[in-house]
Amino acid sequence: MKIKDFIKKHHFFLICAGITAMHLIYSIRVSGRQSLAFDEICEIGFIAKGNSWGQILKYFLTIEITNLPLFPLIAALWYRLVPWGQESLLLLTELMTAAGIMVLAYTGRRLKSERMGYLTAAVSVISSTLILRCDMEFRCYAFLFLTLAVALYFYVVRIQTSRCDSRPMEIKYAIALLFLAYSHYFGCLVIVALFIGDFFLFLSKRISIKFIFPYIFAGALLLPWFVAMLAFKEKSLLDFWPTPPILGDIPEALRFVLSNDEPIYVLFLIAMIAFLINGIVRIRKKDFQVVRDYFPLVLIGTIWFIIGIAFIYSTKINPSGGIWVSKYFISLFPAEVLLVSLILNFFIEKSAGLFTMKEGQVCGIVVAFLLLYFGVGNYYYDVKESLEKPLDPFREVWQYLNNQEDIDQAGTGVLVALTDAPMLGFREYYAEHDRAPGSVRFISFKAEDVQEQMEDCDTLYVFNVRNWIDRDETVNLNFDNFKMVEKDSDLYLSKYVKK
Repeated sequence: MKIKDFIKKHHFFLICAGITAMHLIYSIRVSGRQSLAFDEICEIGFIAKGNSWGQILKYFLTIEITNLPLFPLIAALWYRLVPWGQESLLLLTELMTAAGIMVLAYTGRRLKSERMGYLTAAVSVISSTLILRCDMEFRCYAFLFLTLAVALYFYVVRIQTSRCDSRPMEIKYAIALLFLAYSHYFGCLVIVALFIGDFFLFLSKRISIKFIFPYIFAGALLLPWFVAMLAFKEKSLLDFWPTPPILGDIPEALRFVLSNDEPIYVLFLIAMIAFLINGIVRIRKKDFQVVRDYFPLVLIGTIWFIIGIAFIYSTKINPSGGIWVSKYFISLFPAEVLLVSLILNFFIEKSAGLFTMKEGQVCGIVVAFLLLYFGVGNYYYDVKESLEKPLDPFREVWQYLNNQEDIDQAGTGVLVALTDAPMLGFREYYAEHDRAPGSVRFISFKAEDVQEQMEDCDTLYVFNVRNWIDRDETVNLNFDNFKMVEKDSDLYLSKYVKK
């Protein structure tokens, strides 16, 4: 096959891959500039190389009960295979995010047209939220985004071809839902929303009762884990750190998903209003089509179903253990991006005639504008500035400690405001990369004999992560026998010597 024929045949993939490559290359270039954050240090502790696969599963079944085990298992394998370094570590989430963008672009094409696919890719690529919360975090959110994109793709194919009773298609969709179910509990909420969408199609006799099979399959395979978690959990579900939201937090959550880009957010609001009105008008005219008119309503319904469940649960049902966490709303990203792309596609169709330009030319101008105006701004300002402000200076603290001549002496200890899992992650990823295991004496501020271990030290370095030693009311440490000789507030680090 000639190159020209290959390009012509695969032009959509090549163009979307080129757009996505901009995102991936930039992410790779800036990865590793910032120390691993607390949540990532915890993740390393959960999947530490000294932990067996059974221990990893047990930890998520008993302690880390707010997360599901599929991504940690994938991450544990990756962690054991790749060379040491944050650049290598984060390549996993960067590739997952890039794959998610490609799948979402194909969903846009399947939903409407190639132009819609290009717009979807462009709106996704300009997102600083994707870079900072998916690419740059060794957590489950990139995997959540990828599984969401795959599930939505198969959802569109099913309703577009009316193949909800096709066994091969339903098997593919069922597997996609299973992966989504085990990615994050908010992924489970998306599945419930999609089920409700299918249920209304069933009531209107547009699909058969066989539509229920993928949902039963995913739910049946998730249920044993959930029941076992409730049976063996060692941590209360009624006690979680997020504070209850207020009504003003709802638009903030929707903006967060769209990188706080006000023009994109306005397009999103216009899209929701326009497609709701369109649905009502089409129903009254008896000209209602599933893909054209119903799917946008499914997207809108999914968004508000998740927002509503999270808000009600966090304010009324369990205010002391809510689930209103900004990063959890990455589960809304595909729906919000597809709505923005749909309304942009609509405007392009209408504006092409006004400017005596072809729709493809208008689309090219819009994509270029999105990439140059929003993309450059988001990448340079949001991403660059965020990465220059380390949230948790684990790497910087270890670099300082590693340069101290007395750090591995018998009379020196390092008191760290971390519990078991994050302490293991900090030790294994940073300290034990440079020093032999056990050569540096680390003391957890929650250890039962913490005061005795402190008194056994002549020199004590205190890494007060996020000032938790001062903030935790259950901790009462006595430093009367020590004198502070150094303090670095930026690093939360102090040095004490015995009086």
